[in-house]
Formats: sequence, C-alpha cells, structure tokens
Amino acid sequence: MTYEEWSEELRHALEKRGVSKAETERACAFWQEAFEDRTEAGMDEEEAVADLGTAKEAADAVVESLPPFQKSLLGLRQNKERTILVIALLIVGAIVWVPLVFAAALVAVSIFLALWSAIGCVWLADGAAMLSGIAGIIALIWGCTQGYLAAGLAEGGVMVAVGGASVMLIPLAIQLTSILYHLQARFVRWIAHFFMRVVNPEAAIEEKASTLWWRRHPDTFRLLLTIGGIICAAGALLALIGFAVSGADTAVFSALPAIGPSTFGTFSLRF
Repeated sequence: MTYEEWSEELRHALEKRGVSKAETERACAFWQEAFEDRTEAGMDEEEAVADLGTAKEAADAVVESLPPFQKSLLGLRQNKERTILVIALLIVGAIVWVPLVFAAALVAVSIFLALWSAIGCVWLADGAAMLSGIAGIIALIWGCTQGYLAAGLAEGGVMVAVGGASVMLIPLAIQLTSILYHLQARFVRWIAHFFMRVVNPEAAIEEKASTLWWRRHPDTFRLLLTIGGIICAAGALLALIGFAVSGADTAVFSALPAIGPSTFGTFSLRF
C-alpha cells in the first residue's frame, strides 16, 4: 500500500467518525511527518506505511487525543436519531443540569478571581509597608520641627524600618506572584482542555517558573537586600536614638500630634 492510499483511508475513517475538517487536516499533517521521518531513516514506502499501522488504528488514536467535549460530540454526528434523543433529554432535564453547570462555572470563576486576589493582596501588603516608610519620614520631620524630638525619632524610625523591610521583601513578593500566576494559568488550561486542544508550555518555561526568582536575578536580589537593609538599619537606629532621648519613657511617644485636614488649614472648592 502506498502512503497516498493509506492517507485517503485515514481521511475516510476520520470523516466517518465525525471528526471535524480542521482536526482531520491536523491529523494528516502529523502522520505525514511521521511517514517522512521513517523514509528519511532508510525505510522504503511500503515499510514506512506498514510501520505506521492501519489507518483505522491511526483514526482511533486521533479520536482519543481529542478534548473530552469534542469527543462526546462525535457520536451525535454519526447518528441523527441519537442526536434528536439527546437534545430532547437535554431540554427535559434542563431544570437539573442548567443550575449545576451554572454553579460549576461560578466555582471556576471564583477560583480564578481568588488567585488574582491573592496576587493583589501580596502587593497591597508590601505596598502598605512601603507607604509606612514614607509616612515615617514625614512623621520624623514633623516631630523634629514641632518640638517632639523623641516621639518623632522613635515612631518615625520604626515606620522607616518597616519601609526598609518592605524593600527587602520585594523578591519574596515577586516569587509568590509567580507561583500564584502559574497556578492560575494551569487552572485555566485545565478548564480549557475539556473544550479545545490546549498546547502545553515549553519545558524551558516550566523550568524557569519553578526556579526561585532570586536565583535567576542574583544581582537585583543583592541590590534590593542592600538598599532595604540600609533603610531598615537607619530606621532602627533612629528609633533607638529616640528611645534614648526620651529616657526610656514610652509615655512621651503619644505626644506626637495626629496629622489631619485641619493641620494644613481649611481648603474650599468653588465651582
């Protein structure tokens, strides 16, 4: 048997099984490549075709590789009576399966949103710590200029130290984001594979995702640790100085005034 004859049998078998034209063309291209690999290895045409197996076996392999949802439709395409029966059952049982499908869809969306929310929480926490450092500088300046030196140094220093720690934790936030993002991507691919053919990412991408961020970017990691460590140490030193200036009297710290809208005067908007 020639490969052309074998290929025609494959096309006919796939058409008979109800496989779509696009999937048929994809399958024929795959088997064409497999045939060419065998001929390049030194087989003649008959030996290469025999090594491929029968066209029926190839068609069975194609059908088995289809996504579950597409595979479930093949039987309906072959039998009109069965199609009518299934449609009637779907209509009658809609009161049961429609809420179940809707609930499953809501669960999938909830998981998807939960993963993205977790990513947002990671960066909100780190961002809040950074804002604490900025607020600490403001508190430090405010306390020192308004006569609350001890409170300004102590409270401002602690907040600056927290801001420095947030810089040091940026690599951890990036790593957690990477983990959560790839979990979300895998979840989406798992849902999608029921309805369509999903191509898995390259092995290099998977290996990159599994490697710790700070091992892939050691220079940036050391820079963030150095900057964050300096800021954190400076804040801690200022806090210790403020504590020493207060004579170890923590009651002094509450004297730092609260900053509100009235602090900067009254603002009015005219339209």
